[in-house]
Amino acid sequence: MVYGTTLRVPGGFFAPDTQKHTESEFTEALQKTMSQLPTTKPVHHHTPQEFVHPDLNHCTHVFVRVDRVKTPLEANYEGPFEVVTKHEKYFTLKGHTKDNKVSIDRLKPAYIFKDVPPPTQEQTTAPTAQTLEKVSRSGRQIRFPAKYLSQLEL
Repeated sequence: MVYGTTLRVPGGFFAPDTQKHTESEFTEALQKTMSQLPTTKPVHHHTPQEFVHPDLNHCTHVFVRVDRVKTPLEANYEGPFEVVTKHEKYFTLKGHTKDNKVSIDRLKPAYIFKDVPPPTQEQTTAPTAQTLEKVSRSGRQIRFPAKYLSQLEL
């Protein structure tokens, strides 16, 4: 177009096909070509397996996932609930009024301390004369027990 010649398209470089094929020849060639194509394995569109925590076999208490539309700031899990019986696909949990069967896909183990010592007398009493009280720069009250008084630099 720029130099006054006709435009050449890439298809114009190839020689035109002079052979005429009948419909039956074309169909046979197409069938032969399609039969030589490699087969592909079928794709299974399914949901992947849920993660099941390995510690579920040994735990005594579990948390249960909330599978409903939650209100804002609502926790993702409820519990802990005590495990009554364990089965392959579900656990029976001790509920408030009755025992409930829950799928293991919704459970995660709860780690609970068995022996929590009660607070000692030192922890429950008010500050005594052996305790140093000081106010920090931010205004917080700090109490130092008597056993640390020798280490403090005042």
